[in-house]
Amino acid sequence: DVNKVMALLSGFLWVLIPSIFKQLRTGSLIDVICAVLFLLVFDTLLSLKLDFSFKNAILFGISTGLFVGTKIINLVWLLAFMPLICYILYRKAKENKFALSKILSILGIVASMVILFGGFMYIKNYFLMGNPLFPVELKIFGKTIFRGLLDNAAYKTQVAGWKLDLVKIIFKEGLGLQFIAIILPCAFIPVIFYKYLKAKVLPLGEYLLLFATPFFMLILYCFFINIYTTRYFFPYLSFGLLSAVIFITKLPRGDKYLVVISFISVLSAAFELANRYELVSSILLSLALFILLFLYKKRVFAFYKTKTFGKIMLVVLLFGFLFLTYFNNKYNKEEFSRYPLSFSKREAWQADIGKGWKRLNEITKEGARVAYTGRMELYPLFGTGLKNVVKYISINSKEATPYNKPDGLFRKIEDFPAWRENLKRYRIEYLFVALPFFDNRESEDPSKFPIEDEWAVMHPKDFQLLFSNSLSHIYKVLIEK
Repeated sequence: DVNKVMALLSGFLWVLIPSIFKQLRTGSLIDVICAVLFLLVFDTLLSLKLDFSFKNAILFGISTGLFVGTKIINLVWLLAFMPLICYILYRKAKENKFALSKILSILGIVASMVILFGGFMYIKNYFLMGNPLFPVELKIFGKTIFRGLLDNAAYKTQVAGWKLDLVKIIFKEGLGLQFIAIILPCAFIPVIFYKYLKAKVLPLGEYLLLFATPFFMLILYCFFINIYTTRYFFPYLSFGLLSAVIFITKLPRGDKYLVVISFISVLSAAFELANRYELVSSILLSLALFILLFLYKKRVFAFYKTKTFGKIMLVVLLFGFLFLTYFNNKYNKEEFSRYPLSFSKREAWQADIGKGWKRLNEITKEGARVAYTGRMELYPLFGTGLKNVVKYISINSKEATPYNKPDGLFRKIEDFPAWRENLKRYRIEYLFVALPFFDNRESEDPSKFPIEDEWAVMHPKDFQLLFSNSLSHIYKVLIEK
């Protein structure tokens, strides 16, 4: 329903939301991926709406499975999306007069794909922990449905560390003018004034569900999550912008409003994201290109239709591939040197954990068997090319016992001889001990490392300290295998 120019413009608006752009640039958080996957779910739903076939049902199921399997919080976003999904599926089935058997087959395919591509984590947690959402504790109206280690109240107090501040969220969290002038108003206006708008400009009831979805997302987020960390809102920002653009373009002079707000948003984002030299050079370059296109547009369009243009584009693509290959190899070589520098100003205190990852990668040159404890960031411990074998080693005679069983937490019993035997059994060569986050520390002393660090210090014949800083310690395990 949106023309190509407005669609392209909305894409630029999404990319240039400052908080999203910063994550695209560093690629440090999974929340951008969650936002993209949510849009993919919507895209495959539209494909299913146009062609209610088994192929599109499979694609819709895969995208939904990937979305819910990426992060537990995505279940809340999907729940807000369910009214629109159910309405579209019901309407298509009714329009095409499908037999009940075909409807059930398509729903079965969708469910199978969701379980196959997104259900592993939830199934594993249910059988091991008795809670598919582990470690999250689910409460509804104060009643605990699934016990967990952490509810949203504890998370807000210990991790997020701040209360709801609408002024800070709207004006200081890098949401851009896009949020103030497009996304947030369009979460409420279509729902409140839909009866009037339907009579004037909007067709069909499905638009109400489309425009109400961002509203549902906000309500359910406040009800179930209630943690106001900006990056958690990326799926809402993405779908909210998409539905807002569809809504605005259906209003009289809506395209003009969108163009004006987009122009201001791009300028404001440029001033926020670029340094002085980048900003000046990009403005001058854009101005030069615009003038050249304006003066020579006929020649440019004529050249576009020639075979020479195709050959030049082929050469450009070839050089682009070579440049990407070069930069990919360069990144692989510099990956661990960049880790300490990748933490932003608000996370600068975590630079030492990045230095620990870098040092472990240097120590394990040919690959090694590494035990970890303290923090759950496993990927950097595998090293360049995933050369290391990384494993958590139990500190007692049993493996990770489910927390809600009679034995209690699987780290409740501290048994050094059993832990030492486990290290020997798994042929561990190095021990990486990290200072835990606030929410899972086992001591009231915020600077105290896990018990494994204390044991390593107490037994110098079994452990040799190789590296130490404020957030990480690395030991060589000297236990005879």
